[in-house]
Amino acid sequence: MTERWTDENLDKLASVVASLATTVQSTSNKLDSFIFESQRLFNKLGESQTRNDAAIESMNAAIARLTQSEENQWQAIREMQTEVRGLQVENRRILQRVFGDELF
Repeated sequence: MTERWTDENLDKLASVVASLATTVQSTSNKLDSFIFESQRLFNKLGESQTRNDAAIESMNAAIARLTQSEENQWQAIREMQTEVRGLQVENRRILQRVFGDELF
């Protein structure tokens, strides 16, 4: 038996379709909001990552400068030690010349 589409049935169908359309629109709005917020958060994460990368690069440069400075200081210390040893040898020679072997 074939059911006929009465005005009442068509009104019910129209009501269901309208309800579905409202639900679809609401879901679409929520999805748009979710996508927008997700994109905003991803952008924020990207900005944070960019700042972090810049900070890491800056720290690496500072560490490199400090390392170079330390190496330069150690080189200066080694040069001073060599100079002091040379002066000690020269002082011994002078003292030996002045006082002879009696000091050593």
